[in-house]
Amino acid sequence: MLFTSFEYLILLVATFAVYYLLPWRLRIIMILTASYIFYSYWEPYYAIIIAVTTLVDYFAAMFIDQSDNPRTRKALLWTSVVANLGMLGYFKYTNFALDTLRPLLAKIGLDTPSINVILPIGISFYTFQEMSYTIDVYRRKYKPTKDLILFSTYVSFFPQLVAGPIERAHGLLEQLKKLQKFDFNKVCSGVGLIFIGLAKKLIIADRLFFFSLPKFQQPYLYDSFELVVSMFLVAIALYLDFGAYTDIARGSARMLGIELSRNFWFPFAAKNPSEYWQRWHMTLTNWIRDYVFISLGGTRHRARGKTIFNLLFAMALVGLWHGASWKFVFWGIGMGLALVVYFVLRLTWFRGKKRAPSRPLALLGWFIMVGYLSQLTTLFFCPDVYTAIDYLKGMTYADWGSIAKPPLQLAAIFVIGFFIFQLVATRIDYMKLWNRLPVSVQSLAFTLLFYLVLFGSVPTSKKFVYFQF
Repeated sequence: MLFTSFEYLILLVATFAVYYLLPWRLRIIMILTASYIFYSYWEPYYAIIIAVTTLVDYFAAMFIDQSDNPRTRKALLWTSVVANLGMLGYFKYTNFALDTLRPLLAKIGLDTPSINVILPIGISFYTFQEMSYTIDVYRRKYKPTKDLILFSTYVSFFPQLVAGPIERAHGLLEQLKKLQKFDFNKVCSGVGLIFIGLAKKLIIADRLFFFSLPKFQQPYLYDSFELVVSMFLVAIALYLDFGAYTDIARGSARMLGIELSRNFWFPFAAKNPSEYWQRWHMTLTNWIRDYVFISLGGTRHRARGKTIFNLLFAMALVGLWHGASWKFVFWGIGMGLALVVYFVLRLTWFRGKKRAPSRPLALLGWFIMVGYLSQLTTLFFCPDVYTAIDYLKGMTYADWGSIAKPPLQLAAIFVIGFFIFQLVATRIDYMKLWNRLPVSVQSLAFTLLFYLVLFGSVPTSKKFVYFQF
């Protein structure tokens, strides 16, 4: 059930229509029912998978909390981790592992079976969400709930089930425990977020994908200017597409009185790779930092080699989390290399410097970073690593004949305008400006946005990119 579908509209409206009329227990049961209907819409057996992992983590956390024996607690934690990663590994990485091993085993005369394992939508997201719960209980940072229905609702909460944000128990679960009161302003802002998300997705992102994605399939058919412009366009489209999903998720939850985490904050305005990952997919970044990077030792200034390994390993894991393919692993390592370079420069060249770099130098550094990160995005959308290499090679050819084409000129202007907007947007307090507007102007803005979504959308919408993860 896509956020852009009529079926989702019916589900959300039906849930909202009776939500505030029910007592707390019936609200939780209704949300849980709606969540399983939402998830089962694609494939009914998806519900069985999420139900199994929910039961494993519920009982593991309960027994961990009740035990004072370190070995027992650790064994229960590993039971939960292995069960979650085992389920994720089977469904997401079986095909990848067999495809990787098949050529090697063929050389020694062994055949590997062909298994087409279908990936359940959103399994990477809810697996990490469940694992954070069990780990926090093990670390005694959170007291587990005894309410199985409540915990099941936390795991399967439909607005953020298939593509995040990845919520922690102290955030989402604690809100679900409370009887949320109806707040008209909150509901209106939730509806506004939904329409903003729909506009990002249906009016802008899908059009950018339609224009740029063909270049990533057969880059040798296009000249350098087209490839350069499309590289930036697809990076922007990915941001708008994922940001649109998050906006709709947060808006849907806000209509029910629940606040989900912000997942993006103008990432292309970041001054360095570290800040970029503090602004892009923030809930995943925080998860990897808290449960992987810090566990490995984090940033150790006296052990640079260890820190470099931690950065590369953590980002390679981020890449593998995104997709069961070597291109995603290389994408993650490429991101890790950017963090390593910044880490080394911070310890050497930047150390002891009290003055910030001059504005032209800072702008040059920003341009290099954005250009490098956008080049890595080719790995996201090219079918394989070799095609991505061809794409990058194609951008170096001295053939810019398409610069005279008006559509590409408009696309280039859009790219420049978008990045300028990103750079200045962090200095604007949008909510403060919005609240200062008269109600009549706010109503007019809502009406205009509604008609833009209704009449300005692409004829056929693409699935959200992060649904595949």
